[in-house]
Amino acid sequence: MLASFSRWAKAPVALAAAGALAVVPPAAAGGARHCEWWLRALHVTTAWATAKGGGVTVAVLDTGVDPAAPDLAGSVTAGADFTRSGRGSAGGFWGVHGTAVASLIAGHGHGPGGADGIVGIAPRAKILPVRVVLERTDPLEHNHALASHQPAAIASGIRYAVRRGARVIALPLDPGQPTVMHAAAPAAAGGSAAEKAAVAYAAARGVVLVAPAGDTGNRADRVNYPAAYPGVISVGAVGRTFAPSPFTSRRPYVTLTAPGQALVAATPGGGYTTFSSTSAASAIVAGIAALIKSRYPPLTAAQVKDALIHTTVVHRRGGRLTGAGFGTVAAAAALKLAARMAAAGAARTPPPTHPSPTAAAQPTIAPSGHPVATAPHSTAILTLVILLIVLLGASLIAIARMPAAPAGAPEQSPGEDAEVPPPSAPLPPRTWQAGPATSQPSDTDAAYRRATRPPAGAAASPPATGDMPPAEQMGGQTMPFSQTPLEPTIRPPTAPGGPPWGPAPKPEHPPPPWAQPPN
Repeated sequence: MLASFSRWAKAPVALAAAGALAVVPPAAAGGARHCEWWLRALHVTTAWATAKGGGVTVAVLDTGVDPAAPDLAGSVTAGADFTRSGRGSAGGFWGVHGTAVASLIAGHGHGPGGADGIVGIAPRAKILPVRVVLERTDPLEHNHALASHQPAAIASGIRYAVRRGARVIALPLDPGQPTVMHAAAPAAAGGSAAEKAAVAYAAARGVVLVAPAGDTGNRADRVNYPAAYPGVISVGAVGRTFAPSPFTSRRPYVTLTAPGQALVAATPGGGYTTFSSTSAASAIVAGIAALIKSRYPPLTAAQVKDALIHTTVVHRRGGRLTGAGFGTVAAAAALKLAARMAAAGAARTPPPTHPSPTAAAQPTIAPSGHPVATAPHSTAILTLVILLIVLLGASLIAIARMPAAPAGAPEQSPGEDAEVPPPSAPLPPRTWQAGPATSQPSDTDAAYRRATRPPAGAAASPPATGDMPPAEQMGGQTMPFSQTPLEPTIRPPTAPGGPPWGPAPKPEHPPPPWAQPPN
């Protein structure tokens, strides 16, 4: 993962192949800043006008972080060690890889004005070091018990980082898979159920998880955990021309790419080295995620991911199938999209339910010392009054539409039951006959009644049976509606010369003399 570079040190290349790190002399440290080409290429320097990572803690789950490294001094908090290895920071197998990752995320330089050394993506962020894996050069990697424990250590480290308030977690490479320069610890391969559950635990709490996609793209290209878990932003590596690095994973779970080839990074003791790994690319993306969370804390982990994947550059055809993902990350554009997301979320956020301490919301105090009704109470009273008026109006309309009692009918006193006529008593004749197509008396019927009005003093004769309601024809007995014979209630008009369906039926009783038409 960490490779020496002859531009920075004169150490033989054979030392790099053996796993040794070439430390850049302090005199050369001042030139490290000029080699951070990715800061301008990814528009990180432009993004610094908006955010630099202040107020955000990034947990680096790795081999440990040297808090005394000049470019990280004051930015590293106390962490924990879950490896059970017993290694201390004084040995040569502690904090090498982790310090390099942390410097790419939150390095702030050193010296007058911070002009020396290197600067990370989020120089004002805090680093929470969580030791969960061993250095690949550590002989303890061959200890089966310690190697097989590393997935469980990663799971414990994730939960620990969440409890400690980390908003971004930089996850390690799969300890069971080989890297650019080092062999694997097969006993630690494949992740674990505890590791997967811890990833889900952090994602559910809005923590952004970023992991290197894997360094075996030019070999077996095995699945790398925790990068392949759902909810993790998996990062592949590209070089200075944005072409995929030879070693980067080509797996379809790769989400984004970032520079990860021959990057300058810090090492314990104030040194520097070049760094080629998807771990370096993952550190770049973790730093940009820290910028977003610093400037827009309410954004969820999913929103941060959307801001990253929808603003990428160097899109490649079929990128999700070739390990290029959605493209190479761009810091300034991601921050702009995050700003729009935050503004949209603020517009959709409902106002607080608790009353604001304004004068309008406080109760008015009467001279007697008792609170009087305020605007909300007045509104409720007005609503109740309007409702009562509406109900009263509806009642008056219903009463006005009730049929009036027949003329000459005895008035009933309140509470008095109406008299029911005996079955044999004829009911008073109807005052109108329904017209052919309306429920009101027709003009023809009204004229006929005026022409056939009985003379004064004539004896009233009961109406013909055909004009009586069905209840009268049945002798006063009624039946339910469902049993009533279905007879037409509207008489068809009589055509000249008689109806086409036959002669008009003769009445059962002759009409009274007063009903004859005048000669």
